[in-house]
Amino acid sequence: LFSTTEGFIFLAVSAAEMRHLLLSDDDKHIGASPEFWLLAALLVYASGTLIFNASSNYFLRTLPSDLILIPWVVVGMIHAAYYLLLAKVFLCPKPSSS
Repeated sequence: LFSTTEGFIFLAVSAAEMRHLLLSDDDKHIGASPEFWLLAALLVYASGTLIFNASSNYFLRTLPSDLILIPWVVVGMIHAAYYLLLAKVFLCPKPSSS
């Protein structure tokens, strides 16, 4: 229940902030913004966690024992995408002072 609630909160907040970021009138490229990559990472994490938590009990009951690792491999790929996006946050160029 906690991880589902956490996923919904992250999804709602990051989607609202992403919308605000996309609708802002800044002249800079959105891919150069660390906020964009952080919000993208939270969206990937929240949606992946929600989907896995909703389907994990179904997988545990229906998949044969030799295929039970497939959902965990998918979760590992979701976490890898999440960490790659978080790494991109720190790789964004820092604004230079004048």
